[in-house]
Amino acid sequence: ASPVPDLAAVPPSRPAGLMTAVFLFLSGFLVLYWEVLWTRILVLTVGSTVYSFSVIAGAVVLGIGAGSLLLGGAFITRHGGWFLALLAAVVIAAGYFCVPFLPDAYLAGVRTFRASPLGWGVVGAGAVAFVPNFLLGSLFPWAISRRVRLAGTYYAVNSAGAVLGAFAGGPLTARLIGLEGAYRAGAAGLF
Repeated sequence: ASPVPDLAAVPPSRPAGLMTAVFLFLSGFLVLYWEVLWTRILVLTVGSTVYSFSVIAGAVVLGIGAGSLLLGGAFITRHGGWFLALLAAVVIAAGYFCVPFLPDAYLAGVRTFRASPLGWGVVGAGAVAFVPNFLLGSLFPWAISRRVRLAGTYYAVNSAGAVLGAFAGGPLTARLIGLEGAYRAGAAGLF
């Protein structure tokens, strides 16, 4: 039996490396775009920007971390990262119809369990942000596992996308197209 080549030792082709970098840029852009947008939507109900941001940021980071841990590595290498990216895009696009009810999910969690907003309200609203980020969390480990030597470059590209996504999801769209327009642009931008 011939030995399996180490992907980290194989120099990447320029098109494959560029395609992965673009993919990681876009995933970073979308994660932060949606995080800022979900915070802007939730603040309409919660009233506190800090509290809304904490709920959404916590759900996003938990989703990415859990997705990296559970779906990264061997699982994603066998099944392919492009499928999960497509699935996450479908989940967020389908969310177009339910995310306007993000504040309702927050309030439903509080009312159903007659609990403090710090408990079930967080669960109700956080679940909306958790699912797509759980799926997206597997993508960075998948890309790095394919080209370990480019880890720093991929991280920088992903971070640049995240910075631009935060700006686009907040100040840029708030000024130019408003909250509903920003949501529609984000859903359209997935495809």
